[in-house]
Amino acid sequence: MSVLTISKLSVSFGPLDVFDDISAAIPNNGRVALIGPNGGGKTSLLRVIVGEEKPQAGAIHVARGTTIGYLPQESEHALHTSTGTVFDEMLSCYPELTEMEAKLQTMHDVIGKETPEDTVNEYLVLLDRFQEDGGYTYQHKIKYALTGVGFTEQEYSMPVAHLSGGQKTRLLLASLVLQQPTLLILDEPTNHLDLLGIEWLESELMRWPGAVILVSHDRYFLDRVVNTIWDLDNGRLKAYRGNYTSYVTQREEDRLRQERVFQRQQKKIQKEEDFIRRNIAGQRTKEAQGRLKRLERFKRDEMIAAPSSSRMVHARLSSARRSGDLILDSKDLVIGYDKNQPLLAVDDMDFRRLERAAIIGPNGTGKTSFLRTIMRQIEPLSGNLRLGASLDIGYYSQNREELDLSTDRTVLDEYLHSHYMPESQARNILGAFLFSGDQVYSRISQLSGGERSRLSIAILLHKQPNLLILDEPTNHLDIPTQEVLERQLADFDGTVILVSHDRYLIDRLATQIWSVNHKRLQVFRGNYQELVESNKLSDDASHVSVRQSRRQSRKPQIKPKDDRGDQLRLMENQVMSLEGRIAEIDNDISLATAAQDWNRVQQLTLERRKFVSDLEMTLDEWANMSENIQ
Repeated sequence: MSVLTISKLSVSFGPLDVFDDISAAIPNNGRVALIGPNGGGKTSLLRVIVGEEKPQAGAIHVARGTTIGYLPQESEHALHTSTGTVFDEMLSCYPELTEMEAKLQTMHDVIGKETPEDTVNEYLVLLDRFQEDGGYTYQHKIKYALTGVGFTEQEYSMPVAHLSGGQKTRLLLASLVLQQPTLLILDEPTNHLDLLGIEWLESELMRWPGAVILVSHDRYFLDRVVNTIWDLDNGRLKAYRGNYTSYVTQREEDRLRQERVFQRQQKKIQKEEDFIRRNIAGQRTKEAQGRLKRLERFKRDEMIAAPSSSRMVHARLSSARRSGDLILDSKDLVIGYDKNQPLLAVDDMDFRRLERAAIIGPNGTGKTSFLRTIMRQIEPLSGNLRLGASLDIGYYSQNREELDLSTDRTVLDEYLHSHYMPESQARNILGAFLFSGDQVYSRISQLSGGERSRLSIAILLHKQPNLLILDEPTNHLDIPTQEVLERQLADFDGTVILVSHDRYLIDRLATQIWSVNHKRLQVFRGNYQELVESNKLSDDASHVSVRQSRRQSRKPQIKPKDDRGDQLRLMENQVMSLEGRIAEIDNDISLATAAQDWNRVQQLTLERRKFVSDLEMTLDEWANMSENIQ
C-alpha cells in the first residue's frame, strides 16, 4: 500500500513551469531520494506534499492515519518553542509522558496510609501506563538524539532563541527522529551535520519504521539509505529502483537506449520525407499523400523527443606548468596559533605529485588551519614543513573568501577583476559555468551558495594551478555539478588536497586519507572504504559507540588505554547490575499489584526511582571517562 500518491501534479510560477504532469507513489517502507539540478523544483515538490504550496493542477493523496514530519532547509519557524531551552524543545516530543510524569509525582506526594483505595488504584494504573509508554526511557532517548546531531550536554540548557540557523535545523532533526512520523520528509538534512552526525542519521534512517523522502547532495549518504531515486529534471520526474550508484547506471542505460531509438526514428522520418518530396507531384502522388498522413500521425503520437540534457557546467581542469615530484613533506609538525594550546600534531608525511589527499574529521578540529599552514598563511608552532619546487597553488575556501561581497560587483565584474581579458571572452567562459545572458550582471552578494561556488571554481580554473587546495568544494553544489567536478579532479594533471565531508568524492579520488581526531592528523594510504575496512577510524568508532550506547544495549565495550580501565570495567558491571535490579523491581511491582499490596507497591516505586537515577549517573560517568581515555 502506498503511503503517498502523486497524481498529474503541475506547479508554475507565472509563465515558468517548475514541473508538469508528474506522478509517483511511495510505499510504507519506501526510502526515496529526490534529486535533480538546483532550481529544478525539488523543494517546491516537498512543499506541495506537506501543504505549504498549492499546485496548479493534479493532486496529492496521503493514506489515512499517516503522520508527516518535515525538515525544511530553514527550520527556525518549525520548532515548538521560541522561549524554552534545547531540552524543552525535545520534551515537547513527549507531551503525554511529561504530563503523566507530573501527575504521578503529584499523586505520589499525597499517597499515604489513609489514601482511599480508588486513588491508589488510579495511581497504579497510571504508573503502569507510564512505564509501558516508555516513561523511564524517554529522557535517555532525548539525550541520545541530541548527541547524535552534535549537541553537548552543556548545550541542553541553551535558549532556542540563541541558537544559530544550523543549530535549529539540527534540533528539529533530532525531534523528528524521536517523533517517528509515518512519512519523514527531509530537505538537505546533512547540511549542518559533521561526519559523525551524518553516520548517526544514516543508521537511524536505515532502520526507520516508516517511509522517507529526502533531498540530499550527499551521494555516499544516498547509497547507504535509499532504495528509490526520483529524478526531477526539465520539469519531468522519473523513478529508478535502487540506490544512487544503481541510478547512475540505469540513467546512462536509459539515455543510450533513448538515443538509439531517437536515431532510428530520425532515419525513418528522413527516409519517408525524402520519398514524399520525390513523389508528391508525380505518378505516385496518392501513395506519397498516404505516407504524409501516416508520418504526421507518427510525429504527433509516437515520435520520441531527443534525449534531453540538463544545463551542466562545462569546464576542464589543467595546470599551466609541471610541479616538482615532491609536493610537501613534514617532520614532527605541530600547528596552531598558541604554543600553549596547539591544534594538531601531524604524522610525518611524504606527499608526491599527482596524488590526491582528503582531510577528514569533525568540525572545529583544525583542518582549515592545516591548509593555511601549507599555504604559509600560518607558521608552524614546531617541527618542519617543506614545500616542493615550482608550486602554483590554487585555493578554494570554504566560505568563498576569494569573492568580494562588500561591494556591488557583478559576476562579470568579479571575473574580470581576477582575469584581464575582453568582455566577450569572459562571458563565454562564464557561460560554461551556467552564467548566461543577463545572469552575468547579477550581484555577487545576491547569488545563492551554489552560484557563488560555481563562480569561485571558474576563477580558480583560469589560474591553471598545479596544486589544488580545496576546502569543502562540493558544499552547495547540486549532484550534476558534483559529478562534473569529480570527473575533472580525476583527470586533473596536477595534485589535489581537499577537506571534505563528501565520502563519495573521497572514496573515488583519494590516494591518501589524512584523518584528524583528538588533536592528531594521521596519514593513511588508500581511499575512504579501505580506511574504514582497515579500522584506522578506531577513535571515531569508539566515539560513535559512546554516542550510541544508550540506544543500544548500554553495555560499554571500550578497550581501556590506561590504568583507569579497572574503573571502566567496574562501571560496566554496575550498569548491568542496575539494569538487572530495575527489571526485578518491575516484576515485583506486577506481583504486588496483583496482590493489592499497596504499601509494597509504593515502597517498590520509590526504590525503582532511586535505581533509575543511579543508572543515569553511572552511564554519564562512564561516557565521560570513556571519552577522556581516548
